[in-house]
Amino acid sequence: MTTLEILWWDPSLLADASVGKAPLHWSARGQLSMGVMRSAWNDPKATYVAIKGGTPNNSHGHMDAGSFILEADGVRWALDLGTENYGKMRAAKLDLWNYSQSSNRWTTFRVGPEGHNILRFNGQYQLINGKAEVTELPEVNGITGNRADLSTLYSNFASQVYRTVLLNPDRSVTFKDEWRTNGQATQVTFQWLTKAPDFNQDKHASQQQWKTHTYSNSGECYKEVNSGNFTFLNVFKWPTFFDASDIPVQ
Repeated sequence: MTTLEILWWDPSLLADASVGKAPLHWSARGQLSMGVMRSAWNDPKATYVAIKGGTPNNSHGHMDAGSFILEADGVRWALDLGTENYGKMRAAKLDLWNYSQSSNRWTTFRVGPEGHNILRFNGQYQLINGKAEVTELPEVNGITGNRADLSTLYSNFASQVYRTVLLNPDRSVTFKDEWRTNGQATQVTFQWLTKAPDFNQDKHASQQQWKTHTYSNSGECYKEVNSGNFTFLNVFKWPTFFDASDIPVQ
């Protein structure tokens, strides 16, 4: 909480019934498009999910187009670590304001691709001149959603890349990734950063199940998350989890 938030904080708003009527789905266009959905405002166990678009080639930008955060049952299942301390980056001799494709700026965990919940193609960087556009999907049977067109960020490996996030009426969340490669064998990785204890406990026990698959044409990857439990259907690449439990969130 910032100083200004403390100065303007009004506790009486917590009892205001109109707060519960705030929009449950909000989308923004422009330079940094995004979609934000939640199941309720007045439920401490509500599901909250957000996906961002944009481009790495932007002031203070990260290589995080298509990344998401997810919270359900009071647990942050997928997180964003925030930015790295710029003083530390300068001390490490990183070219802080160089946004070129080969800049060592992207080697910083929090800033580069490794520190975000994104797709990776052959383990390479997103293209810095690419831009993800997030659009809002029409509500169908109580299901709200956003779709991110990530194609220009991965055009060196795929002609089409889309990520769809759906919030279902039962508070579960569905992630759907679709891609069509450029006719070449391609390794596709789904990254998920979490501090959630259940994920960390299961990580080592399940590691042998996480296989790398290579496909030459196209694929669809479905991930369903329900109150922290997840099931994988037609998964072409088991997810890569970075254990972020020792990394402070800024």
